[in-house]
Amino acid sequence: MSDQVKWHERELTKKALEVFAVECSHRDHDLCGGSGSCLDLLGELIQSRSEAEQARSFDAMRERLLHRYEQPSADWTTSALLRTTLDLILIPPLENWLWRSIAITTALARLGERGLSPDAVLRSGFRKDLTQRTLRTASSFLAAERAGNIAPADTPAFLRAWCDLLAQDPVCEDVGPMVSLSALSPSVCRVVEDWADRAAVGHLLSWRLNDYQPVERSAEDMVFSGGKDATIWICDRLARTYLGEWKASSLHWELAYRHAPTEVAIWAGVNPAILAERTVTEGMVTQELRKRLTRPGLRDDVANVAAEDLVPSVALLLQQGNPIAARQQAQNAYQAYPADPVLAMAYAFCLIPLDRREACRILAHLKPDRPEARALVTANLAVCDLFDGRLADAVTRASTIDVIGLVDTVWLWDPQSAVQGVAELRLECFAEWLPRLLAVAQST
Repeated sequence: MSDQVKWHERELTKKALEVFAVECSHRDHDLCGGSGSCLDLLGELIQSRSEAEQARSFDAMRERLLHRYEQPSADWTTSALLRTTLDLILIPPLENWLWRSIAITTALARLGERGLSPDAVLRSGFRKDLTQRTLRTASSFLAAERAGNIAPADTPAFLRAWCDLLAQDPVCEDVGPMVSLSALSPSVCRVVEDWADRAAVGHLLSWRLNDYQPVERSAEDMVFSGGKDATIWICDRLARTYLGEWKASSLHWELAYRHAPTEVAIWAGVNPAILAERTVTEGMVTQELRKRLTRPGLRDDVANVAAEDLVPSVALLLQQGNPIAARQQAQNAYQAYPADPVLAMAYAFCLIPLDRREACRILAHLKPDRPEARALVTANLAVCDLFDGRLADAVTRASTIDVIGLVDTVWLWDPQSAVQGVAELRLECFAEWLPRLLAVAQST
């Protein structure tokens, strides 16, 4: 049902109830049994409509843009302060770095005056945003250096230590800009986590990894009194407009808040007046939860790994020569959500060197809509043919792949190694991989 149809239905319901309430009042409430419940129902409907309008009118980005040329002040909304903090920490500290630094520290100070710990905001509420943006910016420069597009001296100085750190990690041998924290080796991951936990706020804001000043923070300093999930919920609620951007636990907190606002706000560790800056209806929350339950790719995590990081994590295990662990991780995710095509693809990919019959069975059941996903299914089936010596079948199958528009790099099995029965991973685009497969299959 379209939004326009739903709107007309709501308008008709409201108009019908208004007419009924007026008529009932004229008859001394004879129609509602003399209780006056017709007016109560009308009042509830009007209040619900008012809440829905307030909910739709909220826009965290608008709160931020109202003050984009100003330094934060005490008269800003909490949403504007949080959104400003989030936006600015994700901007590399290059141009206007002094203005940026002052704006962030001032916003954090104003938040602190409202009982929202700056450390909790940075180290828990926006932790993943900051570490992910820093890693991906550094990995982009490292990839450009390795491709010869820029000289190492052209990489900004504040990223040098990050690039050197990533260069030590096997997962970054063919690194692209989408490297994920959970996919890094444990030793590198610990360095990043320690930086997020212990670096002085000024060095977090300047993305400084080398010789950062360590500061000791207690567990209580790192989160609001309600804990980590409550901290993330408060930051999600006031800094992210769309519920699709929220963590799943934030949606659960929101449902609890809907039923006991004051109690939940106090338990979470925030003044109830702060949360009152925004209205979120119960229908909005349940609609988002329903989407996540019924649509692939919208989950926070699977098999104890963030959904967006599962493929890089599995690829790392395969690169490290641990196909059994990679298969187990992918299998756990697939068994939890067998209808999810991304998880099915990841599991089938891991099975190719180990159990091609099962890999082919899973791949044959996938019917993706996107050209990239269709090409990936075909490519993996062609690799199965190579492993099993069906070279003509591999050529026939691979020849159906149309590489036009397929510019992204993806994880693929190396064709030359597959012919020899060896599983070797490659990160490349189809335009590079496909000619190699055809050449190998036709010359062998």
